[in-house]
Amino acid sequence: MKDDPLRLLMLEELRELRRGRGMMTPDRIAIAKNLIEDFGRGTVEQAYTALLDLLDRHGTDPEGDVRAYFDTAGFVYDDETLEQRLKSYAAEHFVDPRTALRRSDRGAERLSYVVRDSYVGDRPWGHFSFIQDGPAVLIRLEIALDSHSKFRRPYFSVNGGDDVDRTVFDLHETIQYPDRLSAVYRHPAVALRRDAGDGQPLLYANVHWQMPVWPTWMMTGQLSDSRLFSRMTVSRNNRIAMSINWNNDSPEYQARPFTKLWEDDAIPKADNPEP
Repeated sequence: MKDDPLRLLMLEELRELRRGRGMMTPDRIAIAKNLIEDFGRGTVEQAYTALLDLLDRHGTDPEGDVRAYFDTAGFVYDDETLEQRLKSYAAEHFVDPRTALRRSDRGAERLSYVVRDSYVGDRPWGHFSFIQDGPAVLIRLEIALDSHSKFRRPYFSVNGGDDVDRTVFDLHETIQYPDRLSAVYRHPAVALRRDAGDGQPLLYANVHWQMPVWPTWMMTGQLSDSRLFSRMTVSRNNRIAMSINWNNDSPEYQARPFTKLWEDDAIPKADNPEP
């Protein structure tokens, strides 16, 4: 599978920076155009400061790979060449220069993921939308990503049931964005759970989308009953959960007991309006 192209670009620029001569200074950062444009918000000074922040957050272990990258890139040793800095690192840490290079390479790899993950734009994108109409809910899930990126199909389930067939998330070209691919899945209408206890959701859906770059998520919904509210939770482990719940504090809910739901309306068919 293809890797994320922007991450590979970040990795190449980090390696190029490491090959520079002398101590790391803002002037040396000037060659890293993508690091400056996105990670540094357009200025060399901010890109340099952002790298120093990465050193503070991820390079605290003197024997760690990230620290090895920064040391051999010139943030610690002021030797003129990379080869000389590798020898200085090897002498201080009692290792072979080839070990120093391997540690530094692994550090550059780790940093490329950290830098790529900080980008606000140019990310995979997910859109969770739903329409509640009486006792039924229509759910739509759309995903989109750059056409050159690695892709894994998401896992999607409703109310704790089995995952839907993942082949429904086959990617297709989009008219609006030629460089983006997308997949849209419309779930059959789901009845709100009449047996839900107090504090339990009337409906919940889960998505696990394990992408190399953490996706950006958006949720839109329409609730026809003012006693209800929706909630979306995004976790750092590439999971997203959506639920519909009773709003116990609403005057409408207080006036109509929890046990009183809607009349037994028919569940909408597949040809009803979709979210």
